[in-house]
Amino acid sequence: MTKADFRIQMLDKEIDLVWGKIIHFDNLRWKTRQVALVLWTAAIGFGIQFDKTGLFFLASFLPIPFWIIETNYRRYYRGMNERMKAIRAFIRDKKYCVKGEKDKEAQLDDFLDDSKDCIFPVFDYWASKTLPTKVHKKVVSRLRNFFHRTNLLIYLLMILISVAIYLFSDPTLGLF
Repeated sequence: MTKADFRIQMLDKEIDLVWGKIIHFDNLRWKTRQVALVLWTAAIGFGIQFDKTGLFFLASFLPIPFWIIETNYRRYYRGMNERMKAIRAFIRDKKYCVKGEKDKEAQLDDFLDDSKDCIFPVFDYWASKTLPTKVHKKVVSRLRNFFHRTNLLIYLLMILISVAIYLFSDPTLGLF
């Protein structure tokens, strides 16, 4: 087995592993949302059925742990997705500008040639060695992923609806 064959096999295995992890973390994100929605809906339904206004207040805090869990899953998903983009760009464009190497590009021809060393990082699942540090920190930032628009829409909406139901469930208003 030549050095180039070994590199190709490693990159092929990495593509399979990273793609599998992307699917895995995407499924975890969806399952987290589903569990949060089911528990939140059950808390609201139970509060309405048995006239327990305190449950509405507690239901407003229920989405927060799920929001944090999904934020972490999204961070890993985004980092691995960026790695797949880098691999695609490397194969498609036949070159890739590598982190930490000023004005130095990894060439696909060097990657496939036994006599040359290639600086394209292999087995970098989370793209920490592939992307520039500033870009990587932006992509996997906890704060940025916490306030992602889909997270805001789903979890903040659950919190706001819980608070609204709690406020309007006051017996003097006669809503419930």
